Amino acid sequence: MGYPKKQTVYHWIHDGNEIVTSCNPLKLINHSLHPRNLSAALKMESIQRCFELGESVLSVSEDIGYSRVSICTWHKKYLQEGAAARMDTKDIKRVQLNKGIASSIEDVNDLKK
Repeated sequence: MGYPKKQTVYHWIHDGNEIVTSCNPLKLINHSLHPRNLSAALKMESIQRCFELGESVLSVSEDIGYSRVSICTWHKKYLQEGAAARMDTKDIKRVQLNKGIASSIEDVNDLKK
């Protein structure tokens, strides 16, 4: 029927309490120099490394500092769109926002127009 023996269940319970230390947590780089949107060339390079050259997605994600989900999303967009031009080529840098600058009513009215 596929049921384990009582002794096997005891071994599973005993071995289940051990902490596995062989897994390395994913360390992503996330600081002010880490752009929100990566360049299309680097996205294409990482897609090529993963899906053409056969590197693991995990090792490429650790190398470039972006998640595995991001790489798979880029690959999916590339397959759907068929061109790298649609892969968010914006290079937006993170900057410190200035606090306490009040906008004038004229600026607000100009924006509304």
